[in-house]
Amino acid sequence: MMVKGISIACLAIAMIDPAVAQKVNSGERVKEQGRSSAKAAQEFANCLVYRRGEDVRLFLDMTTPDAAAKISRGLFSEENCLSMPNAIAFTESLQLQSPAAIQRGVLAEALMGDMKDQPVPEAQPLRTNYRNPWFKVSARDPAVDEMATCVAATNPSGITKLVHTVAESGEERAAVASLSPSLGPCLVKNAKLTANRQSLRAALAEALYHRMATPELLTAPEAGGDRPVSTSPVRN
Repeated sequence: MMVKGISIACLAIAMIDPAVAQKVNSGERVKEQGRSSAKAAQEFANCLVYRRGEDVRLFLDMTTPDAAAKISRGLFSEENCLSMPNAIAFTESLQLQSPAAIQRGVLAEALMGDMKDQPVPEAQPLRTNYRNPWFKVSARDPAVDEMATCVAATNPSGITKLVHTVAESGEERAAVASLSPSLGPCLVKNAKLTANRQSLRAALAEALYHRMATPELLTAPEAGGDRPVSTSPVRN
């Protein structure tokens, strides 16, 4: 699938004019809320993996929407996780604000926490395309998942560094910036993608999880899908 007319960008950092300096405190509160929400989301995901790890794996490995929905109904109603500290605030955010694609990325990070003894996969040469069956249930544009899967193949260590950073931190921004050169070459022809840092991290985390959990998905390339080098700038 060709996606046209959208440009790649991670979150741009805006300079604050002295005339609106009074807004800084408000901005800092928003950032802190973002960090708190991200932390609660990760704690919830860690709890799910601890209590229902196999169900989480099945949920991410499903390739049809009906199968994924069936597992998710029981998975996200885990009572012991819903009673954890800050669970009420997080579950409200989960229902109202957290897209399914980001939920999947957070769960993938939690699963990789249990795979920390597994070595980082080796980087592979760029190939024609990276289509995978789990794209059908990721809730992302296929071009995003294919780009992320390509980066997981060609620069897995870069994604590993990213998922080891604290969300909404300076270290996270630096890790995204270091990954920027790997994103353009992984775009399908004529595709340009817009993603904030949270969405990009989620897509990359899930792609790396699938590479580590089911490496055979990258052993048989499919035909089609030219992948020229993109000249689109990536801003952090």
